[in-house]
Amino acid sequence: MNGRERTPSPAGPAFTAPAARRWRELDPRLQMLILNKVWCVGCEATTTIIEPTGHLVRGDLILEGTCLRCRGVVRRVVEGD
Repeated sequence: MNGRERTPSPAGPAFTAPAARRWRELDPRLQMLILNKVWCVGCEATTTIIEPTGHLVRGDLILEGTCLRCRGVVRRVVEGD
């Protein structure tokens, strides 16, 4: 783990109940990878998503939050089974 990675902590009140259940089903190592490998259009680079929210759309987990570097909006889709 490098100094910029964050431990997975979402699934609080900013997640819908189904999204929180889906997030908790993921291995913590995969959660960490997902949070720390988000593309930011503003930075044109991979970044860490902070203050994420989550909801499900057609079985896919949609994470939306803030870029750690530029504070722009970033999103990550975790495809369903």
